[in-house]
Amino acid sequence: RVAKDSYILMLQHPHIVGSLELSTAYTWTDAEETLKVCTRSGIYSLAQMEELTFTPLPATIAGIPLEKLRPHHKTTEHLYQRNNFTPVLPNNQIVSQGYYSEITVFVNAVENHSQSFSSLQSTAELYRLINAIKELQR
Repeated sequence: RVAKDSYILMLQHPHIVGSLELSTAYTWTDAEETLKVCTRSGIYSLAQMEELTFTPLPATIAGIPLEKLRPHHKTTEHLYQRNNFTPVLPNNQIVSQGYYSEITVFVNAVENHSQSFSSLQSTAELYRLINAIKELQR
């Protein structure tokens, strides 16, 4: 806990360190959703679920970053970025974040009074895996 309504969760893995901030103390008009994962090779950053970047760590000599010894130009590789300009279906957040097929199946099931939720199987499997990981951590 870092403030009245704000928490920071530190995530640890043998090769990865990350943080996740959960907060309700900020304004909703400037809401921000970010995720950073630090690996041995660099930092992966996800901003607003719309832009994924990778920034490689600078080289080191005997544990000393070369940027301390000579000028270093920081590079960032854009791995994914949603195109907000072109109003076509693939650029819509529902599609880019992977919800479109699940919503389509749900609507079709409700409108057709069908019980076929076959495309939701991958989502159900993901939840089973998450629950298995939770059980392993207990």
